[in-house]
Amino acid sequence: MVVTKQLRVLIFALLCMVSSIGYSQTSRETIRFNSDWKFALGHASDVHKDFNFNTGHFSYLAKTGYGDGAASEKFDDRSWRTVQIPHDWCVGLPFDAKGSNSHGSKAIGKYFPEHSVGWYRKSFFVPLSDTARRIRIEFEGVYRNSLVFVNGFFVGNEPSGYTSFSYDITEYLNFGGSNTIAVRVDATEEEGWFYEGAGIYRNVWLVKTNPIHFYSNYPTFVQTLSIDRTGNGTRASIGVECMVINELGTYVEAKVSCTILNSQKQIIDSISESHSIVPRQKSYATISSSSKLHIPNPQLWTVESPTLYTLVTTIEVDGSVVDSQEIPFGVRTIQMTADNGLFINNVPVKIKGVCVHQDHAGVGIAIPYELQKWRIQQLKSFGVNAIRTSHNPPSPDLLKICDELGMLVMDELRLMGINEYHKSHITRLILRDRNHPSVFMWSLGNEEWAIEGSTKGAAIAEHMQNYAKLFDKTRPFTIASSGGWDTGIGTKTEVMGYNYLKHGNVDEHHRKFPWQPSIGTEESNTVRTRGIYQTIDTLCWLAPTNLYDDGMEGGWKFYAERDFLAGLFYWTGFDYRGEPTPYGWPGVVSQFGILDLCGFPKDNVYYLKSWWTKEPVVHIESNWNRTPGETFNLTVFSNCARVELVLNGKSLGTKAMEKNGHISWPITFEPGTLTVRGYGSLVLSGVDSTKLMTTKDFKTAGKPATIKLVSHTKSLAADGVDVALCEVQIVDNKGIVVPDANIAVQFDIKGNGKYIGVGNGNPSSHEPEVFEDKIEVLPITIRKELPVQSLSKRPEVAVGFDDSGWRAVYSAEPMQWDEYRDTLLVVRGDFELPTISKDMIVTLYAKNIVANQVIYVNGAMLTPNDKHEYVLPQAILKQGINVYAVVGKKLKRPNQWDYPNRDPGVVQIITPVKQWQRNTFNGLAQLIVQSTNKPGTITIQASAPGLQKAELIIESK
Repeated sequence: MVVTKQLRVLIFALLCMVSSIGYSQTSRETIRFNSDWKFALGHASDVHKDFNFNTGHFSYLAKTGYGDGAASEKFDDRSWRTVQIPHDWCVGLPFDAKGSNSHGSKAIGKYFPEHSVGWYRKSFFVPLSDTARRIRIEFEGVYRNSLVFVNGFFVGNEPSGYTSFSYDITEYLNFGGSNTIAVRVDATEEEGWFYEGAGIYRNVWLVKTNPIHFYSNYPTFVQTLSIDRTGNGTRASIGVECMVINELGTYVEAKVSCTILNSQKQIIDSISESHSIVPRQKSYATISSSSKLHIPNPQLWTVESPTLYTLVTTIEVDGSVVDSQEIPFGVRTIQMTADNGLFINNVPVKIKGVCVHQDHAGVGIAIPYELQKWRIQQLKSFGVNAIRTSHNPPSPDLLKICDELGMLVMDELRLMGINEYHKSHITRLILRDRNHPSVFMWSLGNEEWAIEGSTKGAAIAEHMQNYAKLFDKTRPFTIASSGGWDTGIGTKTEVMGYNYLKHGNVDEHHRKFPWQPSIGTEESNTVRTRGIYQTIDTLCWLAPTNLYDDGMEGGWKFYAERDFLAGLFYWTGFDYRGEPTPYGWPGVVSQFGILDLCGFPKDNVYYLKSWWTKEPVVHIESNWNRTPGETFNLTVFSNCARVELVLNGKSLGTKAMEKNGHISWPITFEPGTLTVRGYGSLVLSGVDSTKLMTTKDFKTAGKPATIKLVSHTKSLAADGVDVALCEVQIVDNKGIVVPDANIAVQFDIKGNGKYIGVGNGNPSSHEPEVFEDKIEVLPITIRKELPVQSLSKRPEVAVGFDDSGWRAVYSAEPMQWDEYRDTLLVVRGDFELPTISKDMIVTLYAKNIVANQVIYVNGAMLTPNDKHEYVLPQAILKQGINVYAVVGKKLKRPNQWDYPNRDPGVVQIITPVKQWQRNTFNGLAQLIVQSTNKPGTITIQASAPGLQKAELIIESK
């Protein structure tokens, strides 16, 4: 039976404070709000080092608009560093043995209050023409415990570092003027047990709408209701739910339209309905009607062919479009069965997945869009068809990429619970992500050891699952469980999620719960270090161990031969900071990944490529640089029926490959070339077993001779966002990568690009991953003042002038200020330069402490300017105490209870970073290059003593 689509339009009519507000002819405007934020570290325990935040007589919680310190719109942030979002300040912090080992031993957390709070500020203009609009600020992710202020007004607090959140800021804005948003981020506490970073690490958006608009907190939901056979093929029935909010306070006649476009932007189907949107004292009214949206002979969304359509929704009032949205979606159905696993579009799909933390070398959790895309492409190239977003809601960018590339996603919640706090995160996760065709399953939790085997855990799981189904009945739910499968959470979850075969009997559980579909939510990989074949514990370098015992081969064989299991997710896709099992310090990076922290492949990923792809594969678990005469067992990965080894032109014979297995081949090392040939196929039908399918050479490398730079792209968009992944290789004079080359390489860059991160995958490296200009901010201390009769040619500003007889500065109390008769003043103070170097830039960011202020530094007058910013010539500066003097008129106090401004400003010292550098690790390193907003040529240069330099050119367009 064809299930007809119901267009459900829920009309929220909220009374406005001022009912006379109209609506703009301009529709929705979504502005990327990532550029040019000001950033500085605050302090978790010292309020003075936290920019005197919350030190006023009234706090921001006591009086509306009383955000003080760095939360105030009047705060001077000119001396702060300028950063771009996404931003992770933790990745630039030093490593420290006192740091949390599970989080990568960075100098952040409870033992490092000076590094654990960060402040972000951004000024922006809102035109007077926006007065009739509603304006929201949307954060996709801030780690963590953020306080948001707009023009000094406290807007909200989000404790979680993973859930997206937004605030309506309309009434706090200065229309036709400047506005300031301030965000205090406190990363002292940990949410997970892995590297979590710190900062505004996902996109920020400023969204402007008319008072009549689609409700941001309840995004439009588009779903495939059915795909049915017709006389002419198939037809997809599409369901749409949208919520419209009316904040005008008056009756409005509106037409709501939904249109489906194909990938060529051609209209496939369209409907529209008219509604009287009635404002009510109660928060909403509901209007339902039946309509139909259909796609004849749809191109289905699959992993192999991820076709996307677009739903365009509009609201029209009086013939004008007042709001519109474009929502990409895929046509596909999902079914999880107890006996036969997962079906997508009625086709069985075995999950070949990996768990992924949001962490990458050089950038930490602040992963740019193109880097996210590259990471998914890397995984797909080895046969991965699904990721689990361990253990938190993912970035919207990641889901968009998975939609477009055809990567399935298990979308995971951070924390289990049944209270409003926990439910809020469930609601926001599902409402945000349910339009993504890549999301095939929700995970409501992970390894909750305190409850997973108990009846209490079962009750919590059932409560959460029932609540979550209010928002999405189109996908199944699971909870990843590491134990208590038969007694707790596992008895209630819609889909059983097994974490590690060693924690129970999967077959027995399936017999006890025959109604329950199941999937391997987490399974052991083979822990190892890329390019290492002999364990060195002091360096935390791990050689490969038995594939079967450690889970990769054993795990896949177990899941592959059981149809009732939908597949599995290995732990993990990439190495990540923290959890350096089995080591502690100096290890700082996990080694569970099939790819290292840079995304460079480890040998065992070729086991997966052999059995997860149809592409002919041969690979060995070794490089071909060993000790001559050394005899060892060589592991060979392949999906060919037979494998032949040829050493320096001499065949060593052939061996048969076991399905889902590997070959162990005793061999004696001899320098030269080892050729691996694969014949026939175990993954393709109808292939003759004698047919040569693929050949791969492994050559002995000579001494390091040259640096080679290889970029994943030849051009970048000149948008200040796009990035290039540059692989740094140390090669011999024949161009072969030297597999044990650990060499310090220096990098230079010219043109319209910049480096944003560098790494090499070494799990115990403590090298910097970010090289930033050093910024120091020095206070100016005002000490003495002297009344004078005129302001011209004052000798008192000179360095050696004796001011011992002057009175203390600001000697009058506020209530006596009007009787403070001395109107012309010379004020003296100082600042201390700890050192002076020729490359440092010293800038004075002055504030008026007298009217008509003229400033002198060491007796030299500074030419006044409107910005009160002065780059100080080194000729007038000296190491140690520098005299700061101003002359001018007494300031008037702004209010009878206030002091006039007593803050003279600050002196900023910038010491430019000299050069980016990084050691290669086993022949490789990685540079991440980002474009600027200007088109042109980017020239990347790499050098090292004794090696031929490398140069790479990327065009920014």
